[in-house]
Amino acid sequence: LQVGGWAFVCPCVQKVQRLPLALMTLVVSTPRIYTMHGVPLSVTGIAQVKITSNNEEMLRAAVEQFIDKTEKEIQDVARVTLEGHQRAIMGALTVDEIFKSRKKFAEQVFDCASTDLFNMGIQVISYTLREIKDDENYMESMGQARTAEVLRDARIGEAECNRDSLIQTALAEEKRMASKFVNDTEIEYYKRNFEIKKASYDMEVETARAQAELAFQLQVK
Repeated sequence: LQVGGWAFVCPCVQKVQRLPLALMTLVVSTPRIYTMHGVPLSVTGIAQVKITSNNEEMLRAAVEQFIDKTEKEIQDVARVTLEGHQRAIMGALTVDEIFKSRKKFAEQVFDCASTDLFNMGIQVISYTLREIKDDENYMESMGQARTAEVLRDARIGEAECNRDSLIQTALAEEKRMASKFVNDTEIEYYKRNFEIKKASYDMEVETARAQAELAFQLQVK
C-alpha cells in the first residue's frame, strides 16, 4: 500500500489501483418512516465520512472493499448504511423523543453507523440531524391539544379558586353570625340580670319609703 507521494510501477507486471481518501459529505435522507407509535416522520441528516489512512487495519479493509471504486460508489455504500441505521433508530423512538432529544438521536445514529462502516474501513467523522418533517402535523396537533389542556386546567383552577373563595366567605359569615348570636345572647342575659336587680332595688326603695312614711305618720299621731 502506498499512501500519498509516488511509487515506481513496473509496466505489464504491476497495476495501479487508486482509493480516494478525501473527506466526503453525505446527505442521509429517510422519508416517511414510521416511529414507535406509528407516526410517520421524514428525517434528513448530514454526515462527514472518509477512508482513513492512519489506521492500517481500516485501510486494508477499505482496500478490500473499495479498491478501484469511484468516490460516488463509496459514498453510495456509506449513505445506504447510514440511512439504514437512521431508519432503524427512528422506528425505535417516539415522535417526542426524536423532536425533544435531537442530540441523543444523532449520537445513536453516529454510534451504530460507525461500527458498521469501521469494518469497511470508513470512518464517520461527524453526523448531525439537519431536518425533521412531521408529515401528519402530529406535533402541531399535540401542541393544540396541549394548549386546550392548559386552558381547561386554567378554567378548572379558576372555578376551584372561586369555589374556595365562596366557601371561605360563607364560613366567615357563619362565624360572624355565631359570634353575633353569642354576643346578643350575652347582652340579653345581662339585660335580664339588670332588670331583676333593678326590680329588687326598686322593691327595696319602695319598702324603705313605705317604712319611712309609716314612721312619720306614727310620729305625727
